[in-house]
Amino acid sequence: MPGLSYKFLEKPKQQLLCPLCRKPVRDPMQVSTCGHHLCNTCLQEFLIPVLL
Repeated sequence: MPGLSYKFLEKPKQQLLCPLCRKPVRDPMQVSTCGHHLCNTCLQEFLIPVLL
């Protein structure tokens, strides 16, 4: 959401970060072939156009 920021007491675990935007995964989607978790928005903006 615009205007919100994240503050962590500890650095988030690598598997909790989206590999595309490098931020905590929001509205997570899992890629069935590799098991990675991505933000739904990142999946739609970055991967789907590449696959079309």
